[in-house]
Amino acid sequence: MASGLEENLSAPRGESATRAALVGRQRELQVFDMLLRDLLDGAGRGLVLTGEAGIGKTRLLRAMQARATGVAQVFETRCLEGITAPAFAPWLHLLGEFASWADHSSEDEMAAAARRWAAQVAQGGEERDFAVDSRFALFEELANLVRRFCRIRPVVLCFDDIHLADPASVLALRTILARVRDARLLVLVTCRDGRHEG
Repeated sequence: MASGLEENLSAPRGESATRAALVGRQRELQVFDMLLRDLLDGAGRGLVLTGEAGIGKTRLLRAMQARATGVAQVFETRCLEGITAPAFAPWLHLLGEFASWADHSSEDEMAAAARRWAAQVAQGGEERDFAVDSRFALFEELANLVRRFCRIRPVVLCFDDIHLADPASVLALRTILARVRDARLLVLVTCRDGRHEG
């Protein structure tokens, strides 16, 4: 999953790991602040937070979200374990968040575009039902949609526990990262050690 993401930080290990994740996170937050400055300058970037289960990755993600609030629009989706989720489930959640934000911001066209993409995916059925050409078109449309949002306001997309996401969602994320390098987009990802692809 680190492919296409410039920074890959590991949460601290050992007995003090939880405390370190809450208090001793200066290095991680310094890196995040640097990426946030790049975001405001129009450079699309990504950051992967890795570590074993319960080490404090989500707490660190929350701290980064708090720093970005007011500077950028923050959207979050969490990949869940132990449930049967539809294809692109993390993105369907994010597109719902996009549409709600656009509604409140009087960006009616953007809200409609987000809902159209979600409807296309919902009609497609299971992940195996998406042909290669169909997936490519969906990814390109999603990348264009994200880029349009980033023109309105800097965007931070957060994926918690990406190792639990379906393969199509991960591939869509990689496609977007490759397509929006010049957009005001910062992607934050948490991933369990040994569960992401290099």
